[in-house]
Amino acid sequence: MIFIFILKNNIKLISIIFILISFIYIGNLTYSKYKDQVNGTTNIKIASWNIIVNSESIAGKNSLASDIEPVFTGNEYVSEGVLAPGVSGYYDITIDATNVDVSFSYSITCSNSVESTIDDLIITDYIVNPDVNSTTTSYTGPITGTASYNDIIKIRVYIKWNDDELASMNNLADTDAILDANAKALITNVITFNQIKNS
Repeated sequence: MIFIFILKNNIKLISIIFILISFIYIGNLTYSKYKDQVNGTTNIKIASWNIIVNSESIAGKNSLASDIEPVFTGNEYVSEGVLAPGVSGYYDITIDATNVDVSFSYSITCSNSVESTIDDLIITDYIVNPDVNSTTTSYTGPITGTASYNDIIKIRVYIKWNDDELASMNNLADTDAILDANAKALITNVITFNQIKNS
C-alpha cells in the first residue's frame, strides 16, 4: 500500500513535471522571439569650401599665385597704366562663392607694403559690387561683409599716390622714387574668411 501510494505520487509528480515541460515547450514555440541584425551606411555629402579669389582657388594656399592688377586710367599728363605722384587708380578683388556650400564672412585689410618704396601710397575708398553700386565708402580699416553660398562679390579698392601737403615724401623723394629702377609700389591685402555657423 505504501508502495502504491509512492508510485501514485511519483506518477502524479512525473505527470506534473511532464505537463510543465510541455507548457514551457509549447509556450516557447508560441512566443518565440526572432532576432536578426543588419548594418547600413549613411553617405553624407560634406559642404564644399572652395572659395575663388580673382579666378584662383585659395584652397591650401597662403597667398595668390598671381598679382592683383591695378587699373590707372591716365589723363592728359600721365600715361594709362602707370602710377605717378597725385595719380589715383583702383584694383578689384572678386570673391567667388559658386563652389561653396555655406555662407561666410570676409574681412579684407589693405595696407602699403613694407617692401613698397612709395611711402605715400594710400588706400582711399572702396565700393562693394561696383557694377551695380556707385556708393563709395572711405577706407578706415578692414572691409567686412558676408557672402551667401553661390554669391560673387566684387570689391573695388581705390588707391592714390598722395602728393598733397600731408604727404611724407617731398618732391625730391617723389623724383628719386620715379628714377629708381628698383622702385616698387606694393599694396598688401590680407583676406580672411570664416564660416557663418548656425546659432
